[in-house]
Amino acid sequence: MDITGIKTIRFVFLFLTIAYLNPAFAADGGGRFVVLGIGSESCGTYISERRLGRDNPYRGWITGYLSAYNESSKNTYNMLGNSDVEAAMLWIENYCNKNPLSSFSQASQALLTELFPNRQTKKP
Repeated sequence: MDITGIKTIRFVFLFLTIAYLNPAFAADGGGRFVVLGIGSESCGTYISERRLGRDNPYRGWITGYLSAYNESSKNTYNMLGNSDVEAAMLWIENYCNKNPLSSFSQASQALLTELFPNRQTKKP
């Protein structure tokens, strides 16, 4: 495993640890919240980085995001259902090509909306 893979695993572990310690995911009274890390980057930036083969940080961010969603959502075991991370990255790429001014986190939220009907609700 290369250093990027190790860093990604550490990031996901840290994110899930924090999520476990604070299981009440919530925004402020107006539904607003701060997006941290690479999720705040624009879709246009993501597309540029993906074309250069430098999308591993985005892959790490989305896997952490999906894992946190799996953990914090009722009746959700795996948001990807029968899909995989590479298919999710391709879906986000297509979304970002159409919406370059959106943030990577907005693309990720749109992905969740797309995946929700076909998610796994329990362990197979």
